[in-house]
Parts: sequence; C-alpha cells; structure tokens
Amino acid sequence: MLKITDLKIDPNSLGDVFLLAEISPSYDYKDGERTTNINGYKYSVALPKLRFEKISIKVPLEKKNTPLFDINSENPIPTGIKVGFKNIEVKSYFSNGNINVTASADDVFVIKEWKNEEYKWFLQGKPYKYWTPKLFVLELACF
Repeated sequence: MLKITDLKIDPNSLGDVFLLAEISPSYDYKDGERTTNINGYKYSVALPKLRFEKISIKVPLEKKNTPLFDINSENPIPTGIKVGFKNIEVKSYFSNGNINVTASADDVFVIKEWKNEEYKWFLQGKPYKYWTPKLFVLELACF
C-alpha cells in the first residue's frame, strides 16, 4: 500500500527565490527526547511564489559543518537575503493527524545580486573596481 512518506514533492514547486528568515540548529533525538547533539542547521526561508509561506530546509552537518552565518554572534542574521540550496529534497509525512512537509539539502549559499557593470566585469575575468580580494573570493564561492 502506498504511504504519504513514499511520495516526493517537486522542489521546483517551491519557486526559485528563497528569502532567509532564520537559522537554527537541528538536534538528534533519542527515544523521542531531544539530545544536545547538533546534527545540522535549519534554514527557515520565505517563499515569494507561495504567498511568502515559510519552510525550514535542513542541511546536515556532514554536508556543511558550519551555518551560513554565525548564529551565536551579537550581529543579527541578515534576513531577507536571497539564498540558494543544492540538491533540495522535499517530502511529506503524517503526524498528529496532519500531513506536514519537510525539506533537506546538501548545501546552502548566498545568491549574489549582480549589478550590470559588476556582472560584465566578472564575465571578462577582470576585477571590479569596488572588489577587495576578500570580497572577490566570496563572490566566486557563491557563484
């Protein structure tokens, strides 16, 4: 018999824009109780295509061992920025009489909003006048 957990949801149905809302640790559970062992990070994102509904997408520690931003810093997490995910998998499950949705991914990254002039210079392989060496490395890592 087919179960709800056998079905996978097409990740493209979430849209192609993910706006970061929150980052929180994900913990292991043992015998139904949460342990103190962190097994990944959950990225809560708003989905403009779906009337800004939110979904949490988990990235396991074995795929990415640090969160995208320092969640213990005094500086706030930059909410509303565009992020992308590598190999998103979306599933449904049944709990407490409800069908719920869960999602996971192999990686998360910031999506750079290119200005026309920046993009032109990048494609030509020339450093843009406002880039510093550190920023240039960050730009390449996010591309």
